[in-house]
Amino acid sequence: MKRFVVFAIMAVCYGMSAFAQGAVGRLSVIPKVGVNVSNLPGENIYYDTNMKMQRCAKGGFTGGLALEYQITKQVAVGIEALYADQGCKFKDFEYDISKTSTKGVSSAKIKLQYVNVPLMASYYILDGFAVKAGVQMGFLLNSKLSYNEQDISIANDGEREYGNVTKKTTDYQDVYKKTDIAIPFALSYEYMNVIIEARYSYGLTKLAEQGGRNSVLSFTVGYRL
Repeated sequence: MKRFVVFAIMAVCYGMSAFAQGAVGRLSVIPKVGVNVSNLPGENIYYDTNMKMQRCAKGGFTGGLALEYQITKQVAVGIEALYADQGCKFKDFEYDISKTSTKGVSSAKIKLQYVNVPLMASYYILDGFAVKAGVQMGFLLNSKLSYNEQDISIANDGEREYGNVTKKTTDYQDVYKKTDIAIPFALSYEYMNVIIEARYSYGLTKLAEQGGRNSVLSFTVGYRL
């Protein structure tokens, strides 16, 4: 019985240490990888000047490093450098050219590649659970619009004949601003140095004349070294 009690106490202590935050004053390096689900609310892109394309969310990769300093048992601050694939996709559509022909547009997307540098403050509400908020500066590396075009011929009886698919890419380097300011909010859970985080970043910067701000939901997994 005594052995069982000792074993139970040791197990509880181990469990508490597995969930506990770092010691006050500890500086941690945290590599992380994950995925972005991004969109550009307010973005107005037109095909052939008068056909407005309908936006939808786009998936992408994110990853990088974070440095976190534990100020108290409940509060930590950190800075990160993250590569982020952002932007948006557009729904497929057809564009009438004449009564007997149309053009199909598919797989259209705007790809914005950033290095994001967020400054984050974390508050640990329970062992292992933290809420986070901060401010983020993004530096644009590359931007482009890509889509597929396909000519479609329509016979008198309604039968459709599909032509070859042509992939097109437009450089948007001169369209979007080179820097972006956003406000990130996050929830994270840590167990045995593995950190799972869900973060939403709300863009404050109007990226281009036609509108559009970054809106990004990120899911990452990191490891506290």
